[in-house]
Amino acid sequence: MENNNTSKIILASIVGSVMIVGALGTYLYAKDRINKKKLGGKLIKVDYNYSKEFDD
Repeated sequence: MENNNTSKIILASIVGSVMIVGALGTYLYAKDRINKKKLGGKLIKVDYNYSKEFDD
């Protein structure tokens, strides 16, 4: 019984830490996307024109 309990505690802590890391990663990813949208509009246009020149 003691062994079973320990494995449950370990499993719970692993799941908890994975959830925390996942939430943090999602937050950072969303933040990164928002920042790129704010200052990325011009960069995307420049990239598009640049690649367009080389297509011809």
